[in-house]
Amino acid sequence: MTLYGLFGLIATGCVLALTRWRYGLYMMGVIVAIQDPVRKSLPGAPGYLALATVPVILAVVFSLIIQQRGWWRDLARMFPAIGQAMKWFMIACLPPCVISLTYGPGSWILTVLGIAAYGTVLMLIVVGYHFPQRLTDIRKFLRFYCIVTSVMLTGTIM
Repeated sequence: MTLYGLFGLIATGCVLALTRWRYGLYMMGVIVAIQDPVRKSLPGAPGYLALATVPVILAVVFSLIIQQRGWWRDLARMFPAIGQAMKWFMIACLPPCVISLTYGPGSWILTVLGIAAYGTVLMLIVVGYHFPQRLTDIRKFLRFYCIVTSVMLTGTIM
């Protein structure tokens, strides 16, 4: 039952992230706080629940790309060193991708997983740059996250 509730929360987070991507980050905070107790309460502790925020992260990134015009240009113009470093990093990842594709018939799966892992980190840098519209947005998000995790930590007293 709790597993279906978590899945519902993930679906809600995805829909919210697709409509207003900044709210998707708040939903990720809630999902992160809830996923571990849910995972530990289920028999067999399914390991895939550790990736519960991945659909919401993907929805946030997709929504940012669709809604924010010049999402890459703005970051590269404001922080040219970071923009250049990210470009060179992506270029430097091409030879390892080609090498990992030659390991065998199923090696393409590991290559795609590596691209997804590195690509997510790079895109979350872009999301972090575009998230605050005002300085108070960062404080508001941190306040929200502290409240959610504090509520979840009350279970340790019990």
